Amino acid sequence: MLSAFKYRIYPNKEQEKLLNSSLLSLCNLYNALKAGAKRRYKEEHKSTSLYIFRKIALDIRKQRTKEHT
Repeated sequence: MLSAFKYRIYPNKEQEKLLNSSLLSLCNLYNALKAGAKRRYKEEHKSTSLYIFRKIALDIRKQRTKEHT
């Protein structure tokens, strides 16, 4: 049997800005990966594996950390 728990958090203004920023970054990353997979399938008729998604996401994350340092 599966069960789930829901918790309500009350972040302060700074935490809320950080959460919103992180969520926006994740949404953009998801959309970029989805668009890339769609383009690859349209052009090459090949699906994109989870391994490739993880590699691309890690590369993007490394690139963004270099830009912020």
